[in-house]
Amino acid sequence: MGVPAGFLNSSLSSEQRTLILRRASEGHYRLLYLSPERIALDGTPAWLGRVPVSFFAIDEAHCISEWGHDFRPEYRQLSRLRELFPDRPIAAFTASATQRVRHDIIEQLRLRDPYKHIASFRRPNLRYIVRQTDARTQNELVLRAVKKVSDGSIIVYAPTITRVGDTVDFLEENGIAAIGYHGQMESAARRENQEKWMADEVRVMVGTMAFGLGINKAAVRAVIHLSLPKSVEQYYQEAGRAGRDTLPADCFLFWQRKTPACTRFHWQNRGTRPKKNAPGSGTTKSKSSCNPRNADSATSASTSEKSPSGNSAAIAMRVRRRRTGWKSSCNLRGESATPFANRRLSTRQRRDPQRHVRLWLR
Repeated sequence: MGVPAGFLNSSLSSEQRTLILRRASEGHYRLLYLSPERIALDGTPAWLGRVPVSFFAIDEAHCISEWGHDFRPEYRQLSRLRELFPDRPIAAFTASATQRVRHDIIEQLRLRDPYKHIASFRRPNLRYIVRQTDARTQNELVLRAVKKVSDGSIIVYAPTITRVGDTVDFLEENGIAAIGYHGQMESAARRENQEKWMADEVRVMVGTMAFGLGINKAAVRAVIHLSLPKSVEQYYQEAGRAGRDTLPADCFLFWQRKTPACTRFHWQNRGTRPKKNAPGSGTTKSKSSCNPRNADSATSASTSEKSPSGNSAAIAMRVRRRRTGWKSSCNLRGESATPFANRRLSTRQRRDPQRHVRLWLR
């Protein structure tokens, strides 16, 4: 496009960083890409003061909010921009922010009477297919969905790193080339796999939620989820990577009854933050199938709230503390459940609520 641009991140050598810092101070760039972490580094504020900055644009701005689905504490450092550059305009962009997140973004960045453009979430070219499965039928449905796509790319989101590897192996055994992506891979391997997928050398990318931030590929014909995401906002962002060329695309959600307890905690925790050592906060051991050592994200505590899907099914979760750690068992039933607030608690439960917790999602 002919726009002089540069970027600064950890992938550059010290010599490359020095060159870019000097060229930016001399005004050679129209666009300069920085990571939020760089704002906190010593010397960055003084260096930015020498750069002819006209305004700041913050992408994935929902990460700045603790109420967002992908909160990153490093983004909080961006609040310093108002202190360092009180007269510079600041623009924030995100495709998945609730009203509460939008208000938090405005407060954290100290935006002054900002113009707010809120577009519709509706994507008429996307078709959503939701199926309940088990371990055997899920693989069959994934294979059928992948074979259905004759042209374009595919993203498969798996809940754990182990599931990523198993899915890649399963697809390759059935003659479909696929590559993996997760947060515990070496950065060089992740970059190589991402470049192969972007260049259409491999059509199918199987990854955890670590994959996709900043990805903008037009011809993604299908996005397949193998478990419930931790929030509606996360699902909308991940499924929304399909069909960005406005052509028809499919969004498959193949969930299992044994969905990890941590995911159900996330669904119930929309609007609360986890407390230290609370059940599901990631600081205690768990025997559930969602092992923090095997996933890219920690779990959260939860409160009672209506199901996002709006159906009448009730998910009853029972958590008991034992000597071996937290053991979770979930029961998905069609009948309605009695709200936790209306149930009579024993004296032992009132003294130690964490000892015996029942969380109901109606």
